[in-house]
Amino acid sequence: MYRSKKGSKILGALLAISFGCSSAYADPICGPSHANGPDKNKNWYAHAESNAGQCCCGDYDGIREGSENPQYGTFVEWTLEKGHYRVRIAPPYPSPGDNEGPEWYDVPDSALVKDQDRTISTPPAFAEVWTGGWYWDNGKRTPHFRCLHPGAGL
Repeated sequence: MYRSKKGSKILGALLAISFGCSSAYADPICGPSHANGPDKNKNWYAHAESNAGQCCCGDYDGIREGSENPQYGTFVEWTLEKGHYRVRIAPPYPSPGDNEGPEWYDVPDSALVKDQDRTISTPPAFAEVWTGGWYWDNGKRTPHFRCLHPGAGL
């Protein structure tokens, strides 16, 4: 069977691009290299994961309550209603069809951060949410919740 070098190079390039793109959207890897934040919380961030088993990563890609992360949005506040968490959050930049200002969203229970052994790690006292990006749902931009740590309320 004849195989051209040009075809092999094109196929190789396409495979490299597809693997590169898929890894960009893969779950982040938990570990000390991703554990940013105050020293007393580094171990907590290194092991923080949701009930669904998704790594929360570090402080650098989360949004603290009352602050803005230019890449992930603005986290205004959170509440607990009927045993489920809700957060008031705004996307990082306006898009056509967005409502003005932050909105309330239900956080799936699977996104809550698992409690850790507090003898080996100290959770931060503040609330923090990790959105993992935004998507369109019935004409409305909606956050994809990767993790929620309600802070001292946990």
